[in-house]
Amino acid sequence: MSKLYLFVLLLLFTSCSKEEEKDNEYATGNEKVGIVGKWKLVSTETDNGGGDLTVSDRTSENIIMTLDSKGIINSSRMGCAGRYSFVARKNLTHKVYSIIITQLCEVNGKPSVEYIREHPAGFRDNNTLFISNDWCFKGCSDIYRRLKD
Repeated sequence: MSKLYLFVLLLLFTSCSKEEEKDNEYATGNEKVGIVGKWKLVSTETDNGGGDLTVSDRTSENIIMTLDSKGIINSSRMGCAGRYSFVARKNLTHKVYSIIITQLCEVNGKPSVEYIREHPAGFRDNNTLFISNDWCFKGCSDIYRRLKD
């Protein structure tokens, strides 16, 4: 009986919760810097115009965005791959950037419509990226966390 009790205790201490498993997919520390990497959309923050911030959890949607060192962006939100540039905005006292995304999707093997979008963006830390949306009245941002390699 005591062996069974010890086994159950050992099992409880060595198993991890769903929350721990979910957090294990994200990068930690400062070994990675910059925009290159694999990012997961974790939330959207929206301001209603009166200063009230609403945070919507988006992790269950499993939206992944990959930005490579050659300027190629792939995302499960986009209809096709595209190019991106990440540039510092001038005349500001803090680090704010713009991410400019260009897509040229093909239809029936021929280039179709070209989309070019520029969004304010930046980092909260090395592993948390925000990309602001221009469709909001006041302010809203998609929040991405860097995934482990």
